[in-house]
Amino acid sequence: MSNLAFNSISDALIMDGHGVFVWLVFLIFLVAISLSFKIFNSLIKKYKSQIR
Repeated sequence: MSNLAFNSISDALIMDGHGVFVWLVFLIFLVAISLSFKIFNSLIKKYKSQIR
């Protein structure tokens, strides 16, 4: 059987009081990655149209 680090979903979200910081950093990371993909996608489209 697998031995999980947390006993419940609530424990996993709270992480002994550190959950706020962990999930905040995770959210910032997701936003940064999403924005970088969006920016680079728009730059690629811009340069593709200039080449044609």
